[in-house]
Amino acid sequence: MPMVDAIKACFAKYADFNGRATRSEYWWFFLAVLLGSAVAWTLAYGLYVLFSLVTLLPLIAAGARRLHETNRSGWWQLLALVPFGIILVVMFLIQRGMPEEIPQNRLQRRKPEEDPFIPGEGSNARRRELKAINFLFRMSSGVSRSRPGWPRPFSLDP
Repeated sequence: MPMVDAIKACFAKYADFNGRATRSEYWWFFLAVLLGSAVAWTLAYGLYVLFSLVTLLPLIAAGARRLHETNRSGWWQLLALVPFGIILVVMFLIQRGMPEEIPQNRLQRRKPEEDPFIPGEGSNARRRELKAINFLFRMSSGVSRSRPGWPRPFSLDP
């Protein structure tokens, strides 16, 4: 997608947080905002503030649509407010998009009977998640299975 088309698409979907945005659409728009901010900064500080306020919402909306393309929620952008969280957000934004047949937002579109976090027949996702948490807990606290008497942080058995 050319840069002009990406800018038109992002401003046309000014506050649309639904749908998908391709990598080229997001990054061309991001580059245009970056260049526009640099030009506005060199001309006048008031113009820079105005330009930043005008492009803030479309940039957040395009980021949410880009994260939907990678099968993540748009709320992951809030991670940029945490120190070093911007690195993870940029990694998510750089990733290749998922095919169209995968639902746009996996958190909203899944039916309860297909939810891997609800224990049921053929669902081992919760068990794998608890094993990973146990492993991380043991690694961070120095707890190992070879020490008798140490409680397990999470139980996989009922």
